[in-house]
Amino acid sequence: MKERETPPTPTLLFIFFCLFATVLCNSTPREVFRLYRAVPHSTTGLRALHDLQKNDHLFNVDFWKEPRAIEDTADVMVPESVWGLVEEYLQNSNCTYRVSVPDVEKLILYNEGSKRARPGFGKRLNDDPILDSEPDDDWTNVGKLKKAKYPFGDYAPYADMMKYMRTIEFYYPGFTKIVRIGTSHEGKPIEGLKIGFPIENTSKRAVWIDGNIHAREWASSHTALYIINQLVSGYGKDDNTTFYVNNLNFYIVPCLNPDGYEYTRSSPQPLVR
Repeated sequence: MKERETPPTPTLLFIFFCLFATVLCNSTPREVFRLYRAVPHSTTGLRALHDLQKNDHLFNVDFWKEPRAIEDTADVMVPESVWGLVEEYLQNSNCTYRVSVPDVEKLILYNEGSKRARPGFGKRLNDDPILDSEPDDDWTNVGKLKKAKYPFGDYAPYADMMKYMRTIEFYYPGFTKIVRIGTSHEGKPIEGLKIGFPIENTSKRAVWIDGNIHAREWASSHTALYIINQLVSGYGKDDNTTFYVNNLNFYIVPCLNPDGYEYTRSSPQPLVR
């Protein structure tokens, strides 16, 4: 007869929460964050990870890869104040684990330093007809610029995203146009770019692309901006791109949450995801 698995462990999670509340008082302002890779070996373990994920805000943990199935990996970033508690929780929940990144901040700083020491992604794009190596100086001076410029090798401010799109609109009015869908809570304009030829045509099927709904997902804005770059630079040169721009209207908003994006960039320890 198959042995019944232990049901989910709400009591264990409650004890974990109580212990966390105790150690929280002793946590330091600057903590080391580890990345743990956990593997659930039973339904009990999987449910325990799901419970931890649902209550991540209580314990200040952050799941980078959510648990999906038994024997599948889950990645969770854990602050120093609860390392021992999380490890005990995983052990008691039939999950194995290992520390895959001992210090997340050190890894980020190392990668940032290495990136500055070598040619970045933006450098490799400088031969693109709509790119240059320096960001635009001012929105109002786009007419004096020879190219649309965006530092694809870095995560730039929201203002640089808007300057980049405005410059594209200035030089390619036949198939690009700025669209504003509203303003943020802090009054920032939420803008995107419509791409389609002819730009006045509104009867074509539309493709909607947006990024950065969640403030820490910086890479999603870069992805949307890169799609803009590919559509604009490829129009009239690449057959597939030209076909899409002629037959579809693209509406691309790189950053739907500019307030949150700028907030996560304002910290000396950026909250990038």
